[in-house]
Amino acid sequence: MGNQRIIRCEFSQINPFVRYVQRFKVTKDAYPSYLHVQACDCRLFYAYEGSGTIILNRISYQVSRGTFLLWKSGVPYHMSSNDNDTLILLGCNFDFTQNHSSLKHPIPPVRVQNFDPKDILENIILTNNPAFNEIVVLNNMFFAESILLDMYNEFKAQKIFCQKRLNSMLLSLLCLVYRSVSLGNEGSSKAISTTRIDEVISYIQEHYAGNLTNKSIAKQFNYHPNYLSKQILSYTGKSLYQYLISYRIARAIDILTTTNVPIAEIAEMVGFANPSHFCKTFRQKTGVTPSSLRTREAPADTSIDDEIDQIKQPSATKPKG
Repeated sequence: MGNQRIIRCEFSQINPFVRYVQRFKVTKDAYPSYLHVQACDCRLFYAYEGSGTIILNRISYQVSRGTFLLWKSGVPYHMSSNDNDTLILLGCNFDFTQNHSSLKHPIPPVRVQNFDPKDILENIILTNNPAFNEIVVLNNMFFAESILLDMYNEFKAQKIFCQKRLNSMLLSLLCLVYRSVSLGNEGSSKAISTTRIDEVISYIQEHYAGNLTNKSIAKQFNYHPNYLSKQILSYTGKSLYQYLISYRIARAIDILTTTNVPIAEIAEMVGFANPSHFCKTFRQKTGVTPSSLRTREAPADTSIDDEIDQIKQPSATKPKG
């Protein structure tokens, strides 16, 4: 059943397969203290209610509502609820690829002493985030709750295209988890929280038309520019400066395609003091000039110099009609 070949890929290349979604109580009958098990596919759990302990590779993790855990196939684990408390988990059994999607029914874990490593379905290494290759334990991941509840209800209903919906919901969840892992454990004094990053992004989206720089944005949030840029890169895939430029270009596209505002004015509206710089940056990001996009044409011989000359001509700045 298993495949020991190591698969190396970037996170953007994963195509997860959901095999099983469950909501269950952790009881001593189900997981007596001596019972440690291993599974041949990946496991993802979210603490929905109560508190308890999950042991992974002989390391104990205290869990309570909002705790999110993810581990790959073959990791020994044990679960228990705390005394006088009930631990309820939302869980998902899955693969990172579709290579074993023919195995649609849940594959139960087996006792450690009976586990055969050859039964592991896949051995995947994500090359662009080493932390995601380890056991992932994150606190305060409350956003995961609604996604997993939707997945649980979808799995129970088994309506048409259920599998596609489940796979896409899991991919969305994993993307959000990836961002959190990239930023580090929010409980660490050195970590910047996803909430703080979202505040920075909101600030850029509200003030992009102004004279923003890495330094001015970082000063607004009391961070060093290089540190903040690195955190934004982990969260968005773009440096702080590139995120700002990309957002400005996106807003310029909105204005170009929905209004007749002159291009020189659009440049100023989205934070470019120099129209020629705007045109060059626009073409670098989109592959076409602003006027070509506006007319839905992209002639191969379009010249940036011609575009800038047209912007400088008074007639070119008059709205149509």
